[in-house]
Amino acid sequence: MARKDSLTDYVNAVIAAQHPDGIPKKKRELAFIEELIVTLHRNEHELRARGVDHLLQLQPYDFKGTMHLWRDDVGELNLALARHLTKRVVRAAGEDMTCVVPVITEADFTKQVNRYGTTATSMLRRVYGGSPADAVVDLIDSDPDFVAWRDVRPYDFCKGGLNMWIKKDGTPNHSLARELTHNLVSTLKEERTWTMETLIASISTADMKHAATRYGATLSGMAQSIYRDSVAEAVIDLIAHDDRYTAYRDVRPYDFARAPNKTWVRKDGTKNYNLARELTHAVLSALLKHRPLMDVIAHVNFEEFCTTPVNRYGTTASGMLQMVYNDSHAHAIMDLVTHDKRYAQCSDVRPFDFNCAPRHTWCTPDKNHPLAREATGLLLHALQRDNGWNLDTAVVEVTLPSFESVPIDKYGTTLGGMLSIIYNSSPGTAVRDYLRHHPDPVIRERYATLTHNTMPVGVRKRHNAMLRGR
Repeated sequence: MARKDSLTDYVNAVIAAQHPDGIPKKKRELAFIEELIVTLHRNEHELRARGVDHLLQLQPYDFKGTMHLWRDDVGELNLALARHLTKRVVRAAGEDMTCVVPVITEADFTKQVNRYGTTATSMLRRVYGGSPADAVVDLIDSDPDFVAWRDVRPYDFCKGGLNMWIKKDGTPNHSLARELTHNLVSTLKEERTWTMETLIASISTADMKHAATRYGATLSGMAQSIYRDSVAEAVIDLIAHDDRYTAYRDVRPYDFARAPNKTWVRKDGTKNYNLARELTHAVLSALLKHRPLMDVIAHVNFEEFCTTPVNRYGTTASGMLQMVYNDSHAHAIMDLVTHDKRYAQCSDVRPFDFNCAPRHTWCTPDKNHPLAREATGLLLHALQRDNGWNLDTAVVEVTLPSFESVPIDKYGTTLGGMLSIIYNSSPGTAVRDYLRHHPDPVIRERYATLTHNTMPVGVRKRHNAMLRGR
């Protein structure tokens, strides 16, 4: 029967070979290897005398084929040994962890850490699932030599831990994402002396590449994984869930210099009118501090509507108008008063009631005769109401000055511009067009034969005189 090799035989073999590979390549339990190393240390004087004291640095992971090296019979991980090897990898990468953390990768764990050709490849895979970040964080949290770097987080690594942003169950890791967002917010406020209001109004997509920690971590990867590549969404989520920011929970997506993706136009192509009306209401509320609603509708222009700040973040409606209402403040206001009961008194407002009517109000590109007839009808009704006339009298008495100066409704609207664009400044043509398309068939028939020549002589003379005066 073959003789069973003793522990002394293996110790002597290692010393003779000056290498852990000196022992026969058989599977050996971790306990056996650990006893072998202890025996080497008992012979420290002999090893130093023979010039092989480097063998005193041997660790169990230097011996190939050691059984249960990283995990014991019951599945417990040998974290102490894993941290020892990780520390050697880290020290080989550099002393300053602020420089090591951002650049360490799996490749560093494949490099030899000593003269015996030992690498940490197997350990990294078996203990930390192949994640350098998990290995280094575990070392820093456990070793007093690294206490100065215990602020390091998984996102500080160029490759964070497994399932760092998206968990195994597929849900986003919002708590970790908010932590990183808070770091960026704190950094920007300190470096740029920003208030939170200024930050909300000023933070941009480019700031996602700004270092949020001393290790150089940025929001780029996280924002792409969780917040649709939007720094605004990240800040909104932070404010909504972090009690340090309760004072800013009035913030809305449109308060940011660059609103989150799909703020105004959804993924399916539909426009977010509810949010647009909310901002339009905010603009009107700001304008109403200085004048009544009817005056705002009648006289506010595009520039004033677009540049009026609506809150402490300095938010304006310019981007919303462009995306939702084709740069028309009139359309925005009409949409709001149509859907918001707070503005029921103005639900009758029409495009021509605005100081600057929406584009294509009168030309679409053909002339908008239906709207022109509606406006002319309002003028005739105003003349009847203000003067106690009937329709026949209003038709006879209407003149060019009537179109230019008589308000047709409570907004003070006049129709000189419409008359010029649609009817070549001819009151008679406007009136005839209205009467011939009147919804009441009796009125249509009654005035069916009305022409310029059949109108009262006085009306024709006044009209022709005004045209010559021009």
